[in-house]
Amino acid sequence: DSKGAILDRFLDWGFTGDLEAIPEGMPVTPFIPLVRISGNPVDTHIAETMTLLCLNTGTALSTKARRVTYHARGLPVIDMSFRRMVAGVGGTAEIVRALALGGFSGTSHVQAAKMLGLRPVGTHPHSWIMFFGSDRNAFEIYGLLYPENYCALLDTFDTLKRGAQADIEVTKRLILRQLRVASDEREEETICAKWSPDQWRKFLRDNKPNLGNVVYFARNDSGDQEYYTREIWRAYEEAGLSRVKQIIITNDLDEYLLNQILDGDAVIHAVGVGTKAVSGLSSTGVVYKLGAIIESDGSIRSVIKSGSPKKSSVQYPNVPLVLFGSTPAGNTIQGYVVCLPEEVDNLRNGGTVEVIHPYSPQERIKISFDSAEELLVKILNKGKLVVSPDVFTDTRAVMAEAERCFAMLPKPHKRLWYPQRMKYGLSLGLFEARQKLIQSSTVAG
Repeated sequence: DSKGAILDRFLDWGFTGDLEAIPEGMPVTPFIPLVRISGNPVDTHIAETMTLLCLNTGTALSTKARRVTYHARGLPVIDMSFRRMVAGVGGTAEIVRALALGGFSGTSHVQAAKMLGLRPVGTHPHSWIMFFGSDRNAFEIYGLLYPENYCALLDTFDTLKRGAQADIEVTKRLILRQLRVASDEREEETICAKWSPDQWRKFLRDNKPNLGNVVYFARNDSGDQEYYTREIWRAYEEAGLSRVKQIIITNDLDEYLLNQILDGDAVIHAVGVGTKAVSGLSSTGVVYKLGAIIESDGSIRSVIKSGSPKKSSVQYPNVPLVLFGSTPAGNTIQGYVVCLPEEVDNLRNGGTVEVIHPYSPQERIKISFDSAEELLVKILNKGKLVVSPDVFTDTRAVMAEAERCFAMLPKPHKRLWYPQRMKYGLSLGLFEARQKLIQSSTVAG
């Protein structure tokens, strides 16, 4: 039957079109074409859903992660979102990858870490301590299992009186074992009871080279983080352990809360972010529209969606460009323009260009710049990959490129409150061609 014939057609189906895309990690603005797909109607229609899924989800997650990592002011940010992911069991590795591109430095998702070549990082839950009945017993067992990756969760029962104090006792014993100072548990207890804080400070200073990169972490997951981290750190200093201790904070953190905490006197060495990294995000609003039709004679007929002005599209042919300004520290992004192909050569070497907002023609902005680069890169040619597979598989390399691109974004655009809007728009030539298409109603709205 006809349904069976249609299904049979897809048994050996493979995408045979062309794909261009903006490299991952490049900051973008509205109305910049992120992906361009060319091919037959079957290929291009099938590609729509997956393209939008990847772009809307990945871009939203990476943007949120970048906001968090930037406003963490240089502190490492760890992904602890696995139990909060909106994707359920499927698709979670892709979420971890998107967060990594936004600057997260490790993940508690062990399988995703292995798949993507990321650093697996995690701590124990409150239930671990509750199972063993006391902070001291739980920390002791955890330290036996992970002597060089020890992290105590302090706030199960009482953060300062029980959690921090038990952590101090266990940390001292772990250090003695690491340095092979005591012969048995009894001697460990004796040393811990007799040595003064000053003796511990001198001992750790003298033996720092022997400890290598071993750091003893503590995590606080509740309460006033500014107050508790300050008091936890005071306890470590009074015990003589501040040289080897570091504090991680968690508990529904995002860029706004981090900014508030870090403006105070908190003592924080790393941040774990889970819920707010993956939940409550709105779609980035990426849409997929037909820009041109290739006629049977090979000619190209530009088309446009022209209904609501705010949802009208940009026709093909067009070329998105990023505009750079030169500084002693390197290139900075000055703005973006989408122009006609014949306008590109006049823009490559810099100057000033007037851009027009796509649906607010009264908004005209002049951008001065020193150089311009095309944003779209050919990825697939007639269904065949024409770039190195590393652009998909080498997560570390893509993360490094994302860091490089983000560094080119001027600071006023990164502000948490009232950020400066990046300049972007259509060139005069493309805008006029677009207006003619809209007026002729080539495609109904």
